[in-house]
Amino acid sequence: AILVDEKYPLKNVNQRICEMFGYTQEEIAKLQINDLCAEDYIEQHLKEFTKLVKSKANTFSLLNKYKKKSGEYFWGSVNISIRRNKENKLLSMISMVEDVNEKILQEKRLKRLFNELKELNEKLDHTVKLRTVDLKLSNAELRRSNKELEKFAYIASHDLQEPLRKIGKCVQ
Repeated sequence: AILVDEKYPLKNVNQRICEMFGYTQEEIAKLQINDLCAEDYIEQHLKEFTKLVKSKANTFSLLNKYKKKSGEYFWGSVNISIRRNKENKLLSMISMVEDVNEKILQEKRLKRLFNELKELNEKLDHTVKLRTVDLKLSNAELRRSNKELEKFAYIASHDLQEPLRKIGKCVQ
């Protein structure tokens, strides 16, 4: 959990947050949220946070990309709750960040695999259609060829009957 004030927003940070971001408690207490958000996600985070502070709402959640001290990035789900006085002035805030990096990366891998599978399925469907057309053409050719063979067999059988009759008479 992170307690925030206006001068140094990251106060009273627990050990898990320090481990998650790779900073000591002393180091993280000197940082602003801008130092922890990935550059592409700072604006969205600040926009949502500003909207929360200006509204009468007390919480907001956001999927965000964060930067560790090492420079490595990870996905985090942040939940911020604020406490206000009777005049709706911000008294304190608690932020909780859950490391959901593996979950997001797995979802991206699954999406990529799903798209690859969809593409392979489309190729397979196309191949099956082509093979079906080839088989239909081959079947038509086989039927034609079988008809020709039947005609040949009939003619050959008919033509061979006369010599067989003569041979039969000679044998008798």
